[in-house]
Amino acid sequence: MIIWLIMNFRLVPSKAKLHSWISHAAIFLLYFLCATVALPPFGSPPFTNSSMTFADGAAQPVSESVSPIFTRYWAVEILEGEEVAREVAEKHGFIFLGTILPGIYYMKQPRLSRRSVHHSIHYHDQLANDPRVVWLEQQVAKVRVKRDVHIPVNDPHWADMWYLNRGGPNGLDMNVRSAWARGYAGQDVVVTILDDGLEIDHPDLKENYDPFASYDVNGNDANPEPRYPSSDKNPASNRHGTRCAGEVAAVANNSICGLGIAYRARIGGVRMLDGDVSDAMESRSLGYQLQHIDVYSASWGPEDDGKTVDGPGRLAQMAFRNGIVMGRGGLGSIFVWASGNGGKNGDNCNCDGYTNSIYTLGVSSVSERGSVPWYAEMCSSTLAVTYSSGGQEERGVITTDLNHTCTRNHSGTSASAPLAAGICALTLSANKRLTWRDLQYLVVYTARPEGLNASDWRVNGVGRSVSHAFGYGLMDAGAMVDLAINWSNVPPQRVCEAQAPITGGPVSVQRMSKEVLALTTDGCASTAAFAGDPTQCVVYLEHVQAKVTVSSAQRGEIELRLTSPSGTESILLSKRPKDMDVAGFHAWPFMSVHFWGEMANGTWKLTVYSGKASVSIHDWILILYGTNTPPPLHASSHRRGVRQLPKNEVVSGIGSIHDNTGSRSVVLESRSSQPFQNHVRPSVLRPNHPLGFASSDPVQKDGHSVSIGKVPFPYAHAPRPQLPPPLPPPPDPNDLWADWKPPSLKTHLPPLSSTLHLSPMQSQLLLDHIQSEAEVSDTAASKSSSDAHFTSVLHADWPQLPLLFNHQIYDHSGADARYQDPLADVKEPPEDNENRPAKKTGEMASVLPNLGAHQMPSESTTIPHSWFICPCALIVSFGLT
Repeated sequence: MIIWLIMNFRLVPSKAKLHSWISHAAIFLLYFLCATVALPPFGSPPFTNSSMTFADGAAQPVSESVSPIFTRYWAVEILEGEEVAREVAEKHGFIFLGTILPGIYYMKQPRLSRRSVHHSIHYHDQLANDPRVVWLEQQVAKVRVKRDVHIPVNDPHWADMWYLNRGGPNGLDMNVRSAWARGYAGQDVVVTILDDGLEIDHPDLKENYDPFASYDVNGNDANPEPRYPSSDKNPASNRHGTRCAGEVAAVANNSICGLGIAYRARIGGVRMLDGDVSDAMESRSLGYQLQHIDVYSASWGPEDDGKTVDGPGRLAQMAFRNGIVMGRGGLGSIFVWASGNGGKNGDNCNCDGYTNSIYTLGVSSVSERGSVPWYAEMCSSTLAVTYSSGGQEERGVITTDLNHTCTRNHSGTSASAPLAAGICALTLSANKRLTWRDLQYLVVYTARPEGLNASDWRVNGVGRSVSHAFGYGLMDAGAMVDLAINWSNVPPQRVCEAQAPITGGPVSVQRMSKEVLALTTDGCASTAAFAGDPTQCVVYLEHVQAKVTVSSAQRGEIELRLTSPSGTESILLSKRPKDMDVAGFHAWPFMSVHFWGEMANGTWKLTVYSGKASVSIHDWILILYGTNTPPPLHASSHRRGVRQLPKNEVVSGIGSIHDNTGSRSVVLESRSSQPFQNHVRPSVLRPNHPLGFASSDPVQKDGHSVSIGKVPFPYAHAPRPQLPPPLPPPPDPNDLWADWKPPSLKTHLPPLSSTLHLSPMQSQLLLDHIQSEAEVSDTAASKSSSDAHFTSVLHADWPQLPLLFNHQIYDHSGADARYQDPLADVKEPPEDNENRPAKKTGEMASVLPNLGAHQMPSESTTIPHSWFICPCALIVSFGLT
């Protein structure tokens, strides 16, 4: 530029030309200043995309091609408190907006434009030079997309909430009504939707609306109502939060729309997606009312375009950590997160730092027919799934909508996360002392893989089926509630970090090849012992992270797999064809939940696959999260799934009838100091006893197929009350149905089945009675090599079981009295008198309703019997042949 100026000065010596020369010089100087003003000054915090870090300091890379958009908002750390922060803001011409986190404050510079491609050095330096300011950051606008999917709905008769009412083709739902029947509907639980607003006067929401769980972060006021569109160009722009809220807590029995899963929970909304989203805004939302809000539901995240790698910034990470450590009085806030809708773009949700976090409960979707939806992302951080929309022929989710209306086609993982949040609310209403980790354990232990169609189902080292598409399976509300009632909190979390030995420079992986890196660890046992506290090591696993630094000419060609010492392989990163970035990954913590319950010690293997471009491995660190002592219900023997055994085979543990009607098999495993003996079940049971047993059955000595496996039920910790006073003998078989009357239609049970729901107390009484009364054959005793339990065979001539299941020991705290069926006034099913017996005795009528046995078969019916376990409660089921 100087040479140009000199040449022009020589050529144009006149006064007029001199003015022109000065004008050109000024323009060049202005360009020069504009080019340099965007660079951060020396000593200021970085403002590039790679500045984001996890709570442990790991950098969070994002796509290098995206230029930052700076806002007029600052996050400022001041240790002296809010009063000093207000003084600092006023002194430097900022507007004080509030507290983001303890010691970190939110400020606005009104003289700046809302968005700019340039970082403001002037105002930054004003604050930075104030000795009271410890740290500051000008906020960057982030791209955050709502994770719903818009599919036209053509069938006007999609009026049933199929995902709650067993309406699916496979008869599967999320077992929500089982939790309702026990009296749990989300009472005393607060759920907040972090989204684009909440229509607080919606007739199906206003009764459950909680203003103390609501805030408008976008507008910085207490009203979370959405901004309604001013034109018809995009009428659906801000309906997302209202739709999600209805799934959780829409009011029951008001003849409007449907009802929420937790229809007695309090519902709030934080409006934070209607405009530019910054790290500070996310942090304020995630940390809002930590002691009041129990569950935060988020159905948004970075773009699901198959090429973005993004996650929470520094402040959002701090908010997550604060919520986990301090939320709910130290039990930890529950963060439920939608896993993303980038399936059509080949995206992987482990590139999303929100659902990839150990602090969030990552939820994906399954369609009505049990298939992987076209939008769902596959990744190892997904814990479980709930129902949502699928293909054109499959139904969506019914919920509330803007302008006091309803919709039948809420979709995507946006619809799945609120359903999961509602199930979490049901579980917390059963046990408010659950920690954030307890809730994740309950999901892992109770999720059902049955009926979910994926090609990648695998059995991990403790016998649990797990998939990258479905996690551990479909969430089961009834099972979670049952297990939560008597749940013992998990032991304290332990963390072990092991550095992989990479020496001599990066490890190169040539095109279309792979490299296996091994790392052996004892779970930090030696380090803990050296420090004098051997309990600080990790023995039983929960989350596992591989913090990887790799580079490649095409980031999307990198594939990572982690194999545990138990042999379980988890895909940490699949190839993403649309990701052409050259940034690679810098200390990105890929997380997997597939090793849950396995042992930590041994050799771990990280396999790096290259595709069209070579890959360089610079570093990887293994981070193990878990416990030092066995968590509740930990499997003592790592069986790989349930196996079927032939008739009369001796097995370890109590088995179950596998009858000809296709009833579910039962699997029981002793967790007490006295293991269960082996049993041979009778094959035919008759209805001359409330439980179907009769000592005079002529066919009792015939055995039946038995299945074994593990069941998550803490028998060792189950209550052992005294038996009730002796009851009168069972009624005569000929009079058993003498005074039978049709049950109330409010039961809403399938017309051809009857179920006795037994509490843990009842279950233990029954099992103790079986063990104490049955005759044990000493000749069949042997020692099991797998679990060191002694086994023996019980003779098949069962004793007459007493009536253990009357109201005196029915330990459901009066659940029948408290239960109000939300569907009591809606769609009464027709009477089916043809399949019901005519009469039942008054004595039986007084006992069975307390048990939930709403129907019994006729006297002449032969009843094949099956036992199956619903976690935390034994269920005896009768099915008509």
